[in-house]
Amino acid sequence: MKLKATFLATTALLTAGNALAADVTVYGQVNKLAVSADNGVETNTAIVDNDSSSSRFGFKAQQQLDSGLVVSALLELQSESNSSASISFEDDESNEENNSGISERHSRVGLSGTYGTFLIGKTSEATDGISEMDLGGVSDVMYAGIGNIGAGINFVKKSDGTSTTKSVGDMYSNFGGGRTNLVRYDTPALAGVNGSVSVSSGGDIAVATKYSGKIDRFKVKAGLGLKKHENGEVTGGKIIDQDVSGSVSVLCTESGVGLTVAMGERSYESSENRKDGEFLYTKLSYLPVGSNFEYAVDYAEAESVSADNEEISTYGAGVQYNLAKGVSTSLMYRQLEADKLADDAEDIKLISAGLKVKF
Repeated sequence: MKLKATFLATTALLTAGNALAADVTVYGQVNKLAVSADNGVETNTAIVDNDSSSSRFGFKAQQQLDSGLVVSALLELQSESNSSASISFEDDESNEENNSGISERHSRVGLSGTYGTFLIGKTSEATDGISEMDLGGVSDVMYAGIGNIGAGINFVKKSDGTSTTKSVGDMYSNFGGGRTNLVRYDTPALAGVNGSVSVSSGGDIAVATKYSGKIDRFKVKAGLGLKKHENGEVTGGKIIDQDVSGSVSVLCTESGVGLTVAMGERSYESSENRKDGEFLYTKLSYLPVGSNFEYAVDYAEAESVSADNEEISTYGAGVQYNLAKGVSTSLMYRQLEADKLADDAEDIKLISAGLKVKF
């Protein structure tokens, strides 16, 4: 459920001293997982916050002005206790202490009209989520952001069981954008298509186009984006030049069968003499019509994300049950394999069980 109220909110978009009577929506969710991880040598179990969609709460304010424009504000805070992306085989208590607290996800204001929407503040880049357009099932734990559960786990050597220097998060990325301080413009939607462009503090530029609609009996979501890195961001010791990524998802409303595909490429500054990074994600889903159950299997691979030619591949299977609107539980199994490291590595196996409650 969502709580609604009306209050007086001042805004810099209006003349000083004037006040705005705005409709405010208060919302949030708590999303927890129990995760058991096996790195081929030992097993560790942790209670974590699901970083696929973290626990959070927020406030949305919106009001139409006499001019016809709509002014808005969004403040969203994240409350993570031991993020699922940070679990490892190190000291659990230390991980929980270091990865707990409240942080800012969104803090922005906006102005919308006939010609689109302008936003300023901390919020999503134009390419945030561009690789994660997904109408498929088991979305609580299965989508293109596979590193959100287990990114901090290092692969271990088959030879002696000691840790390699490479973690799941080092070797896999879907090259999507993030949240940062920026200025963003979103075009109006036309036949289900809209575009976005953002310029971030530091100079990063991102552009994207998205589609959402229905074609005959098929629901379709798709997106394609490009991010040009201008702030010297480094991965694997090399300076990133640009990311190109996109995704498409189709769901048949009659059969409940869905297919999602995402892919992307990361290039580096020419002076780095570095091979381009690549990733591919696929998911096959079944959402039985009239049922609260969802089923999915997925496969993903990435190459040269951390270093030239290093490869990671993963497959998973999961089920989700939607108990009520905003309340869901999930179960997932995932196996991850690393290839072409300096030393042969053991596979990582993950099992998660979770419960999410939205309000």
